[in-house]
Amino acid sequence: MTLTSYLLWGFYFFPGLLCLIMACEMEWRHDAKSRTAAALMLSLASFFFGEMVRALLPPEYSIAIVENWSGISAGLSIGFAYHFYTQFVRWNERLHPLLYYGICYAPPLVLALIFQTGHTELIFTGTEAVGPWNKLVIEPSGYFALMIFVLFYISAFVPLLLLARRRVPTERMKRKYTILAASSSILFIWVLVFGVLAELFPPPMPLPSLFFVYGTVIWAAMIRYLMVKYGFLTSIGNRFRILFETSPHSIMVLDSSARIRELNPMVENMFHIALSPGSSLLEIFPEEEREARLAHFRGDFDRQERHRGLVFPLTTAIGEVMHVALDCDYFEYEDELLRMDIIRDVTDVKLTEDRIREMAYTDPLTCVGNRALFHKRFGELAKENPDRRMAVLLLDLDRFKQINDVLGHGTGDQLLQHVAESLKSAVPGPHLIARLGGDEFLVLLADLDRGEAEDLAHRILEAIRRPFVLDSQELHLTSSIGIAHYPEDGTDTETLMKHADNAMYRAKSLGKNRVSVYDLEMNRLSEARFSLEQRLRLALDRGELVLHYQPQAELSSGRIIGMEALIRWNAPGASGLVPPVEFIPVAEDCGLIVPIGQWVLGEACRQNKAWYDLGQRWTVSVNVSAAQLMRSGFPQEVSAVLEQTGLPPELLILEITETAAVRDLEHTRRMLLDLAQLGVSISLDDFGTGYSSLGLIRQLPVKTIKIDRSFVQEMTDEGGNGAIAEALITLALSFGMGTVAEGVETEEQRERLARSRCAAIQGYLLSRPVPAQTITKKFTGGE
Repeated sequence: MTLTSYLLWGFYFFPGLLCLIMACEMEWRHDAKSRTAAALMLSLASFFFGEMVRALLPPEYSIAIVENWSGISAGLSIGFAYHFYTQFVRWNERLHPLLYYGICYAPPLVLALIFQTGHTELIFTGTEAVGPWNKLVIEPSGYFALMIFVLFYISAFVPLLLLARRRVPTERMKRKYTILAASSSILFIWVLVFGVLAELFPPPMPLPSLFFVYGTVIWAAMIRYLMVKYGFLTSIGNRFRILFETSPHSIMVLDSSARIRELNPMVENMFHIALSPGSSLLEIFPEEEREARLAHFRGDFDRQERHRGLVFPLTTAIGEVMHVALDCDYFEYEDELLRMDIIRDVTDVKLTEDRIREMAYTDPLTCVGNRALFHKRFGELAKENPDRRMAVLLLDLDRFKQINDVLGHGTGDQLLQHVAESLKSAVPGPHLIARLGGDEFLVLLADLDRGEAEDLAHRILEAIRRPFVLDSQELHLTSSIGIAHYPEDGTDTETLMKHADNAMYRAKSLGKNRVSVYDLEMNRLSEARFSLEQRLRLALDRGELVLHYQPQAELSSGRIIGMEALIRWNAPGASGLVPPVEFIPVAEDCGLIVPIGQWVLGEACRQNKAWYDLGQRWTVSVNVSAAQLMRSGFPQEVSAVLEQTGLPPELLILEITETAAVRDLEHTRRMLLDLAQLGVSISLDDFGTGYSSLGLIRQLPVKTIKIDRSFVQEMTDEGGNGAIAEALITLALSFGMGTVAEGVETEEQRERLARSRCAAIQGYLLSRPVPAQTITKKFTGGE
């Protein structure tokens, strides 16, 4: 072979080899578009190889090869090209298949038939020529006719691509359409230029066909560039196919019409509905939901809205209710925007989360909401409409602690459940009921004015007052309610709860079983109480607390027999000493009463030991709070104080109130018996004002009872409280107990108490409470 023959062979062989390689790269087996593109490249490769063979064979074979190889390959290439382009712009989805395939392949088929029947003169005529470049001379008129036929197909590609380019949603896809349209335009211009030149300026030598076909090489090379640069014609699911098929999650690829392009087997396993490529996603849903679901899907698709772990309820077409989690994203494939949905069945997880959430937001005893739910619901309502009116009702049961102590915690729990049911019956559904803790409940009312909120609060009081029958026993409850309004009384839950709490305590102080609405005066009192508490916490460490003593005298002889230790607070900035009635209730509420009581006990015993050393055998009476008495180690604390101070136990009297005694009667009895074994005496203070009963007196090791000053003040009158005081003294004597009358201020009171056989008196008639130094100076003669 000559050098010219080798060059000629290479000019046709390498384009054919390029097309063959591209056919393999297009992965024949995966989808229709790739198969069409691969068929196009194979037909072009066949055409190039046919032209190579024709150029190398003797002239007598040229016509036969054109008719049976090159011509048919060229016709198929045109048909496959048109098929590929119409698939690319999705015409195949809008035309009937017969019409579609007719448009693509009818003209190439006519061209192939013309070649096969031997009537090539209808298109061009050929003559033999000497020379290796071309064994067939194409006359200009015939060549121009063939060119027109080819240009018709090529020119149709460009407007198809430009029209489709306007509809694609991303810039990346637009660039792919632009490059493909540019390559088609180059092919069109190439063929047009050579056709015009051949028609206007007949060449002095035969026109080699390779000049004609090399425009196709440029076009194929640009398609190759698209494949490498943009993943052109990559098949869905081709990569990672095993992961796709075996994924435990449902995976679907969807187009903009919610039609399924590809899906894995888990979809059918999850939804129990037969689906396949081409099915609509809407087939999963019931018929009545499909229109709304489609509108929602299209809205998301237009916005290209991505979801990560979006959980929503779903009822399938077969009526199965489930919860699913959706992850979705968008990607480009075959110059179309598609969406991939990864769906997980989270029904069990959602039910578990709902149960956990219910536990987190529900009070387990009463099955109403809890504090967390109250905060959450308030925040939602305020965020939804910051201008809406809301009211917070804080309800506290009256004297519930005593019911709990007397009847037991089991009964108390049943009463709380009864209160919760009463609230549900009184409070309309849209409003929230929550248990704050203990015997306190919260009610959050939305969109009610002040008058409506107060009316509802009174209906709640009436509902709770209804008798509750438990084990054939009829129980009665009352409650106190405080109300705070949003936004006037606060804009957050903590402030509103604090103000409602202040209002509730105001209701209790006014006699309980009533409704109180918060006002600014309550806040002032609350702030003053808070300030008092903070100062009181420092008073003990700073030595601001002092003890005064009030003498007790024996009525029969008039001699001093004892002292009662009474605490005072020398508060900085106060005009005089602060009496205990102003700070002891605060100390009890904030837990300071125990350390204060321990200090009083130690200081009183120390002072009485000093008087004892001066020759005075007086008793010292110390008040014991309920909180001290409830401490299991209280007798040991008393014993330690007596040992440290050296005071004889019989000179210490511990005074308890009836209210403290009945909190836990069995515990109180054990504590007092242990104290009595130490030699300490027990006195029952304010007798007659609480829950006095013969049973209480007989169960406790009480040696002395103190008659409250409210009874003593009326001792000068006939009957009335004077008679009550005399009856209490008689009762104490019948049990062998001593009596001390408090608040004795006149001789008439002393005389009548003496006639009633009262053992001792205490009050202003003897002395006001005074410092220890005054007692020492006045009654011992010392300094």
